[in-house]
Amino acid sequence: MLAALTDGSLPERRLDSYRKLVRENQRIVAKTDARLRAEIRRDWKRKHAEGRAAGEAKRGGRPH
Repeated sequence: MLAALTDGSLPERRLDSYRKLVRENQRIVAKTDARLRAEIRRDWKRKHAEGRAAGEAKRGGRPH
């Protein structure tokens, strides 16, 4: 895919559209699949914790 993007045979807009459709599909499936919802929640919790830790590290290890 990256090669197709760089040589111009795949427009970036088309790739963005595809990625959006994949996200929409995931949300639709997550409405009925408790396991997938839990996986998504764990992923967001991990991302939030990483962001919080990076912010604290940036401020010298002290919270807000």
